[in-house]
Amino acid sequence: MICFLIEVYSLDNKQIAATVILHKTDGSKRFLTENQAQGQSLLMVENDTMHTGLANVLQNIKENVRLDVFQLRLVDLTNAKIADKRMPIFVFEAKEEDIDVHLPAQYLWKEPKYFMQMISEFELQGMPIF
Repeated sequence: MICFLIEVYSLDNKQIAATVILHKTDGSKRFLTENQAQGQSLLMVENDTMHTGLANVLQNIKENVRLDVFQLRLVDLTNAKIADKRMPIFVFEAKEEDIDVHLPAQYLWKEPKYFMQMISEFELQGMPIF
């Protein structure tokens, strides 16, 4: 299985969003989402200006989602327009057999159709691989 991490970075609002696309051994995919008050969303991370956006997301994934970030590999970078702000999206991958796919209660693996509905409001540029 392969995971992609999507990092959406904005200096304006000091927030970073992320997800992991899990490629399962049976060929299916699942996307990491976070339970928020308004429903499922991308993983939301506060931007610590002492570190890069990438470092902040990886630290959050390591500490809160409890995925092995050493098994993530950067494979793509594209841009999105979210809430009228342009942001880069970083995409990573990893094999399912290399990570523990069990998540803390506030995180869920969602099927692609649910994830695609969630991001359909974003204006993506380029050709993201997910």
